[in-house]
Amino acid sequence: MLNASLTLPSIAIGATGAAASTNSYEYSPVLYKFQGYITPLIIKLLIFLTIVFLLSLAFYILVIVLTGFERSFVHKNLRKLKERLKQCVVNGSEAVIRYSYFEKSLIKEIIIEGYHYERDELKRKAIREIYKNSGFFREDLANLKSFFWWRRVSAIENLERLNMVETDRIVASLLNDKNFEVKYSAVKMLAATRSPLLPEVLPTLLNGNERWAFRYLVNKLYNSNIPNSLLLPLIPSENRDIRKAAAVLLGKWENSEAVAELEKLLSDSDRYVRLEAFLSMVRIGTPESLKLVVRHVRDEKDAGIRAEISRETANHVNVDGGIELLELLAGDDNFKVAFEAFFSLSEMGEEGHCIISKLSHKYPELSKAFIKTGAAS
Repeated sequence: MLNASLTLPSIAIGATGAAASTNSYEYSPVLYKFQGYITPLIIKLLIFLTIVFLLSLAFYILVIVLTGFERSFVHKNLRKLKERLKQCVVNGSEAVIRYSYFEKSLIKEIIIEGYHYERDELKRKAIREIYKNSGFFREDLANLKSFFWWRRVSAIENLERLNMVETDRIVASLLNDKNFEVKYSAVKMLAATRSPLLPEVLPTLLNGNERWAFRYLVNKLYNSNIPNSLLLPLIPSENRDIRKAAAVLLGKWENSEAVAELEKLLSDSDRYVRLEAFLSMVRIGTPESLKLVVRHVRDEKDAGIRAEISRETANHVNVDGGIELLELLAGDDNFKVAFEAFFSLSEMGEEGHCIISKLSHKYPELSKAFIKTGAAS
């Protein structure tokens, strides 16, 4: 009996423990679910990975802090670095700038800026040679083959800023790059350095892109200062996209050399080519170009094109021919065209309101609304 009485509490305690254990799993479903997988080896592995992560994070923070201190020190000595560049230029093209790891990017930028602001051609040549002798040119050539597209773009931009014409064939090979930024940077560099390869690659490049990529390419090329001698031969092309690109790219302010050739596109069979040709003639903004627009817009049957011309002319109303063009479009039979012209005229102040008043017989309500708006403002 004594033994029985002694064993009962232990059984009861064991039962209670089992119940507690069961209850703990009931209240901890995650532990219950993964209790078979969390082995001592897994726990050790997790601890190891956590330690590695924390050490990596500490190292990364340390590098950032040290880099910040080093860059701060370098920028404080910016004047001395520029003096070193000047001394190298004086010493001749064989000079080499010595630099620490943290000075590297700043020295590189100082050399490129020094070339940009220098006007003496002999000194510019010396700066280019210093760039090469200091290892930066070799680094750029290596980055042209980099896996990372932004490094390829950065290398192309450096070569462009230093006018490294001798690399044009290597850069031209990047026109087949899968990344559009690399491709367009390459075209920009070839245009900026007046590469003789550009006439060969430009038609092919304009002809081999999807619609959205084509528009993006033309927008990029617009600021690339491609000479007229390369764009004018594109106007007679049988490809409408190439004619359209030529129309857009020739539409630079006071680019009077392109007016005669652009006039041919004002009667093109494709409406989009005609539209871009009209807008470019307006953007050129010379009295001659605007008079040609006035002459040809009378025969333009597409109201959408006439409305776009009305909107674009608002930026050129102070040029001879601009006011005449807006007055003509304000009397258009198409309400949308007239509305756009009225809006452009309303931005001209008293002179524009006089023209709007003259046309009140044709669009009385529209004239009244714009005159009232002008008086209120």
